[in-house]
Amino acid sequence: MSGSAGLGRSGTFMAIDMGIQQYEAEGVVDPLKYMCEMRQDRGGIIQTADQYIYIHRALRDYITTL
Repeated sequence: MSGSAGLGRSGTFMAIDMGIQQYEAEGVVDPLKYMCEMRQDRGGIIQTADQYIYIHRALRDYITTL
């Protein structure tokens, strides 16, 4: 999956996937930490507040439905 620049939408789904992997491996999830790491590698990867909120909601829904 890729948006036009590979930043916003792509970064959103990458962040959700990373959060799920972290939760399954460690039992915790720290989206702010790995999103900051993602932005160091590729600035602007999460572009809007709505994308950030979507990531949190998706991870919350994943965790609460297990």
